Amino acid sequence: MLPEEIKLKLAPLSRSAWRPRTGPAVPGARSKFGGLPLLRPDESWPCCAHCHQPMQLFVQLDSGDLPAEAGQPFGDGYYRCSTAPTWKKNARCFARPICPSPKPHSPG
Repeated sequence: MLPEEIKLKLAPLSRSAWRPRTGPAVPGARSKFGGLPLLRPDESWPCCAHCHQPMQLFVQLDSGDLPAEAGQPFGDGYYRCSTAPTWKKNARCFARPICPSPKPHSPG
């Protein structure tokens, strides 16, 4: 198959993507890679459904921080993906997306 034929076959599967703007950690940032997740007052720390270990935040996205062109794919809230410490040993412990997660109240 020629490269142009491959492009034509894959065209219906294409999606828009945005490169995240990253930089030094900002205290109170709502969208971030790693660190402490923002949890609602009634929300407990996320644990892996498989190994039951506390999970570590991989990424948390606030719908308000997304580009306008993205819309709000998960509503007015957060998308949070965490990993269990054992994910390297067991693929079932890799990720736990939480979508949507209503915005918690800001501290203070």
